[in-house]
Amino acid sequence: MGTSRFHDELAQLGAHLLAPWRTRARLVSVFLHPQGAPRSLVCQRVLRELAQEFERGGVPLTYGEAIRSS
Repeated sequence: MGTSRFHDELAQLGAHLLAPWRTRARLVSVFLHPQGAPRSLVCQRVLRELAQEFERGGVPLTYGEAIRSS
């Protein structure tokens, strides 16, 4: 939100590198940035991945629920 393109690309690179770990993680935090979301390929990919996680039985939690469950 308000960061440079370089920062966004670096964040995407980090997410890509962590992808194998995320599939085994008990909890995953997701941040969605609404600016341009309907046209954002990154946002579309994240929403597809979230849908797949929910289809596999993943459950969305608030931060409070996540802290209590750990």
